[in-house]
Amino acid sequence: MQQRCPIIATPAGDLPRLYRKGRFGVLAGQISAEAIAAAIRAALAAEARGFQQALAPLCAEFDLGRVSTRLLDTLFRKGG
Repeated sequence: MQQRCPIIATPAGDLPRLYRKGRFGVLAGQISAEAIAAAIRAALAAEARGFQQALAPLCAEFDLGRVSTRLLDTLFRKGG
């Protein structure tokens, strides 16, 4: 994500609900090698700039330092 490359994901768990269709990558149609290959081809054929713009706010939100700080604050919060 930090490299602002498109994210390729499979429709496992809660990903289909959370995934913003086409904004930051490609969600494979099913969990199979063929579907993942098709998703990779679709991402390679798409314009990279759109993915990069959509990923920028996610990179800031999920920055390792920021996430680590929030986790430690939550774990060691007084009275928590």
